[in-house]
Amino acid sequence: MRIPSDGFVTLGRSSVDQSAVTGESIPVDKAPLGARTPRGDQPVPAESRIYAGTVNGPGVLESEVMKLSRDSTLARVVRMVSETQAQTSPTQRFTDRFQRVFVPAVLILVVVLLIAGLVIDEPFSATLYRALAVLVAASPCALAISTPSAVLSGLARAARGGLLIKGGGPLENLGTLRAIAFDKTGTLTEGKPEMTDVERAAGVTETELLSVALAVESKSDHPLAAAIVTAARDRLDGTPLLKVGAVTSITGRGVSALIDGEEIHIGKQGLFSEIDGASLTREITETAARLEASGRTTMVVRRGIRYLGVLGLMDTPRDSAATVVTRLRRAGIRHMIALR
Repeated sequence: MRIPSDGFVTLGRSSVDQSAVTGESIPVDKAPLGARTPRGDQPVPAESRIYAGTVNGPGVLESEVMKLSRDSTLARVVRMVSETQAQTSPTQRFTDRFQRVFVPAVLILVVVLLIAGLVIDEPFSATLYRALAVLVAASPCALAISTPSAVLSGLARAARGGLLIKGGGPLENLGTLRAIAFDKTGTLTEGKPEMTDVERAAGVTETELLSVALAVESKSDHPLAAAIVTAARDRLDGTPLLKVGAVTSITGRGVSALIDGEEIHIGKQGLFSEIDGASLTREITETAARLEASGRTTMVVRRGIRYLGVLGLMDTPRDSAATVVTRLRRAGIRHMIALR
């Protein structure tokens, strides 16, 4: 369910999809704040803070609202976009100021020329011709609509190419840009996690590791579980699915199940310090640390007392990302920043 307002968790644990607000492709685990209730400008820890417009995962959360709907993070984003769209370019502002004087002046001059026949001795047709010639040459209407028409044309052309430009100001400034900041998730990347690494422990086959992970995670509705299931099926290529029983979701930590009477645990490293059984081995700890240092989200797999290995997941780059960055550099963009 979509979270209705900014606040903090007071009861329950769950994973929340915050990609619409923070750009994080991996759901963020949320836990209760505890007995301390923040007041005023006191900060709320990230693991307890929730935002309006984000989507709750498998768990149930109770929260306390901290802000009015008009002051929520989502409302402020909408307000910022609206204010940006109202911005006009420097050329538009200059044209608007100039035409306030120029257009009335031309119209007054045309009227004066129309009555010039009363002062000088000439046919009215000649007077009318002269007035119309001045009106056409000065062309105040063209001046008034030229810049807005050019801006509208540019915005429409960009929109047909899938590019949203928020007003004439940003459109005119495009020609002077030397730096671009990318929202990494969904822009340079696919916007969804994929399993990229399968690190098996000594004496364990990749087939055993993936078979166990596939059987258990196929019973879970977590986004990371879906990524593991998709990749494991591709790698196993038709290997029969193991029978799984007693599947239990450990919200914010992982999942447990039974296969052939053996207890299976798949989850974060912190899970294995909270449950009974064999402690994390040095090999597993070092492997998980190495994968996390390279930007992966890690899932440790344990079967009974044996650790089978570590699975690494991350939001993978789009195929076209490298080409886009290269072409932007050729266009004169010197600095490119990816926001996490």
